[in-house]
Amino acid sequence: MIVSVLLIISVLLQQRGAGGSAITGGGETSYHTKRGMEKVIHALPDVVKKHPHMLYHIAGKTHPKELINGNDPYRKMLQEETRRLGLEDNIRFTNHYLPLNSLLRNIRASDLGITPYSNVGQISSGVLSYYLGLGVPVISTPFLYAQEVLADGRGIILPELDNSDAITDTLLDVLDNPKKLEQMKANMAPFTEQMRWPNVAKQYVKEERKLIKT
Repeated sequence: MIVSVLLIISVLLQQRGAGGSAITGGGETSYHTKRGMEKVIHALPDVVKKHPHMLYHIAGKTHPKELINGNDPYRKMLQEETRRLGLEDNIRFTNHYLPLNSLLRNIRASDLGITPYSNVGQISSGVLSYYLGLGVPVISTPFLYAQEVLADGRGIILPELDNSDAITDTLLDVLDNPKKLEQMKANMAPFTEQMRWPNVAKQYVKEERKLIKT
């Protein structure tokens, strides 16, 4: 018997070199949890009881600015929580830098993306943009950028930040009602088309012509 696997993906903030909007650690034993992936992990035990073949993929290399003395305490904590909850068969870690083509292949292969970030004021997300650009349905916490781009049924916006129970309920709802994924894809399609570079360029040209006329 062939059993379908719902692949859900999160991407760690991975970059090579300096720059970007990385969150830095505040001390030798501290780490930041603004990526929110531990909330997804904590949400999964009740989900996998009903859908044991679901797979959550945490992909990418941690940004150097998030390392503390060369160590990666956030990833270590995620892995420890995975083992503690007995989720080794349901969570996959890719612990290396993913070139863009590889990253996009992983996202495209996913049935669902999740951006569980804990900073409500976050005004951009490259990963969320990739999900939208590739037509992958998304569940997200209600940070500012997500509220804007996932409006009008283009994705599922969780009611609040840092709520594992809400993630559990939402995942179960989607898994039990796969037509919701198809509806999200349909709602996303016009917006996805607008995000393609040729269409973005056309919008720039249109705006420039307006400025020239004025």
